Amino acid sequence: MGSVLHSLEFAMYRILCRILERLSLERVRKTARALGRFVYRTLKYRKSVTLGNLARAFPAMSEDQREQLARRAYENIATTLMELLYFRRLEDADIRRTVRFPNADLLLRRMRERKGVVILTAHIGSWEMIPPALRVIAGVNCVAMYKPQTNRLIDRDIYALRTRFGSRLVSMGAGAREVFRLLSEGEAVVVAADQSAPKESIHGKFFGTDVPVFQGPAVFCLKTGAAMIALYAVRQSDGTYEILCNEITTGDLSYGEEAVKELTQRHLLETERVIRAYPDQWMWMHRRWKHVGEADGSH
Repeated sequence: MGSVLHSLEFAMYRILCRILERLSLERVRKTARALGRFVYRTLKYRKSVTLGNLARAFPAMSEDQREQLARRAYENIATTLMELLYFRRLEDADIRRTVRFPNADLLLRRMRERKGVVILTAHIGSWEMIPPALRVIAGVNCVAMYKPQTNRLIDRDIYALRTRFGSRLVSMGAGAREVFRLLSEGEAVVVAADQSAPKESIHGKFFGTDVPVFQGPAVFCLKTGAAMIALYAVRQSDGTYEILCNEITTGDLSYGEEAVKELTQRHLLETERVIRAYPDQWMWMHRRWKHVGEADGSH
């Protein structure tokens, strides 16, 4: 039964891809925004989760403001996902024309040191655009950690789209050993570390609340001596993207439990800073605060 369902899902997925391939990129984005509004207003998928997250993060914001912000967030997520499906038509020239990377030299200096770079990102803006932009604009062929899709047929196609511009993928299930090897060889590894971690993970402050956080990025850096660079591809009003690039200081830390917690808090605050600057571009429908209170029994 599962294989039949996956085959049906894949057939619908391919129909959607074929439709998008016939449209211009601007038409794809317009269609995606309409789909995002439909999902938010009509299907109401995780609408209550989204509004609850926004209320926690922005308690002083009015309900009407949070509603508008939530709707734009759904439009952004739909646009990002449809843009990924459009990658099969996207060319290097399109990326050069639509993506700005004003601080790329910061990343390139660290890459030349051959100590490895952990590129920290989040599900904000058009995160799928980061690996293609790294290769086309900065000449960096990164390795991105990813979680395979349950539907293997769809996963195979998404894998091809994500690697089309020269980046490679390593499954999150492959374990830390592969990441340590890549960093030791001077590679750049992209990690999105903004989603909810298991409740027994280390905790850090995120929008004023203690939340469990993946410690992987901090451990990778402190054990290998790799640099940590935060990159976020934020969408601009004219349809272009700007890649924000900022180094997170690691030189004053040596590997150890407290240092891992400190570096984790630093990159968590950097992600929060960017989300606050572009709140309508983050994935608010994710249950980021689902484990809050469980560790201390207050839930």
